[in-house]
Amino acid sequence: MPPIEVRMSFVRGRDLAFRPVPCKVVPTTSARVLANDEMFVLGWVADYPDPNNFLDNLFYTGKDNNISGYSNGELDSLLEQAAIEPHNAARLSMYQQAEQQVLNQAPCLPLCFGRNYILVKPYVKDYELSPLGIPDLSQVYLEQSI
Repeated sequence: MPPIEVRMSFVRGRDLAFRPVPCKVVPTTSARVLANDEMFVLGWVADYPDPNNFLDNLFYTGKDNNISGYSNGELDSLLEQAAIEPHNAARLSMYQQAEQQVLNQAPCLPLCFGRNYILVKPYVKDYELSPLGIPDLSQVYLEQSI
């Protein structure tokens, strides 16, 4: 994988100037992130495939995993409405609006995304992963050798 400088330059379509920034790396839990921390690394993996699992947990005011301290009453209200909306199309539309609010205000800046590699023997067939990286083994079978 190319260094982050090369990848960011390619994405931005222009040359970027990078300079070292003195910092101290301190392992911590999310509850210990201080209000004056300017930068930190966070990993998040959804527990279940639903927009609520990201938007509500990471951006709703006061939630434990909202470690940036982001607060937006309009977003909170929209997330509350979406959480109880019984019609899937309307619910998804609300979550799309909420996501757009988060994108517009940019309370966080994703710098990288992980990648997993999985090795599967050639005789193992129909092995698929869900978008969450969870294998669905209900369709897996072994090809009989001839």
